[in-house]
Amino acid sequence: MNNRWFWKLLGSYLKPQWRSFIVLMIIWGTCTYLETSNPKVLRQFIDSALGHKHISMIYSLALLFLGFGLLSHSLHVLMTYVGERIRWGYSNCLRLDLTRHCLSLDHLFHRDHTPGEMIERIDGDVNAMSHLCSRLIISLPAHLILLAGILLQTTHEHWIIGLTFSAFCIVVLLVLHVLRRVTEKAWFQERQSSARFFGFLEKHLADLAGHRERGAHGNVMQSFIHYASTLFHAGRRAHIMGNLQVLLIVEPLFFLAKVAMFLLAAYFFKTGVMTIGTVFLIDSYTNMLHHHLGAIGQLFQDFQQAGASITRIRMLFETKPTLRESAVTHQLREVQV
Repeated sequence: MNNRWFWKLLGSYLKPQWRSFIVLMIIWGTCTYLETSNPKVLRQFIDSALGHKHISMIYSLALLFLGFGLLSHSLHVLMTYVGERIRWGYSNCLRLDLTRHCLSLDHLFHRDHTPGEMIERIDGDVNAMSHLCSRLIISLPAHLILLAGILLQTTHEHWIIGLTFSAFCIVVLLVLHVLRRVTEKAWFQERQSSARFFGFLEKHLADLAGHRERGAHGNVMQSFIHYASTLFHAGRRAHIMGNLQVLLIVEPLFFLAKVAMFLLAAYFFKTGVMTIGTVFLIDSYTNMLHHHLGAIGQLFQDFQQAGASITRIRMLFETKPTLRESAVTHQLREVQV
């Protein structure tokens, strides 16, 4: 996949929606503050309860914790709504431009590509790309901002904890970036098989009466099984390759990080550097780190899957008519206009 072409295309369609991006940035910042502050409120609650503080203070901390949680979930709903509006706005514009480009191509192109295949390439590939872009617009910046907030908070608690968290994040992100390229070819084959399958369906569903007259049901069903089987095996191979990477490489890294955090927290608690509330805070940040890095890993898998669709969209845009208009035809068209 040509990353430079993809970001250029995405930027050209997202530029008119810059106001919505400002709203998203404000929501991102607020959600980051709430999600990183909530474990600190819980730490104060635990330490206050164990320290026999006044009951009114404990009630206030409990209400503050619940308020932060409710507000954070509400903002996530709003962020999803704004992101989906952006997604459908630019994806419909992309579908329109891609359809116009295909209609401008000559009959040789449409002879080699059935209408069913074109529907799958224009709608299916754009839908896969827009789903990825929606995740890039909403999820990736939110997860990265939250990771930065977690790293700052843990470094503030103790520099050794912050350094361990930072090293773990860098290693996981580098591994995910390297693994992203491995399965892109498998997803490209899956998208190609999907387009051929839907092209076959459109072609033969439009000629059901002719198949009945010729008695060609057996041959059609045999071809149907062939195309469906090819699509199934291509999709299964791509999914297995993506899931094995996570299970065999990424999850063991998460396990090692969890063990390291527990050992460090136990040592600092035993030496009196941290309270039991701070230990619980570190555990909460470890779980948050696991969750957000796992979500980023899923996003990298989506990027592998959508990379094939993006490549096919670029190939479609780069397809040029094989027949050129003569000068006389061009002049006649200008006269008609």
